[in-house]
Amino acid sequence: MATISARVPDEVRRQGLSRLRAQGATVSDLVNAAFDYLIQTGELPGCASKGQGRRGPLGARALSPAQADELRRSLEATTFPDAAPADGGNYKATLVEGRRRDYEALS
Repeated sequence: MATISARVPDEVRRQGLSRLRAQGATVSDLVNAAFDYLIQTGELPGCASKGQGRRGPLGARALSPAQADELRRSLEATTFPDAAPADGGNYKATLVEGRRRDYEALS
């Protein structure tokens, strides 16, 4: 473990400590959370709102490569193949059949 010292304006410190106490958190919790955020995103907390940090083509905040990979994996795990019936049936009937198969697989 390391000890970190920082200069903070008195009023910012006062307000910050008040909010931390209200949440039952400590300054160490705050510093650790800030470092975790920096490690995960590669940005300082709040930088995106100040016009800094990674931006997409339309000025919106862009995902880091790690976040994009995580999102891609999540979408692949929760996205189903095209449910358009090959036999010319309707979408509702395809859903009903899929639910029936899923229900039978549980038993």
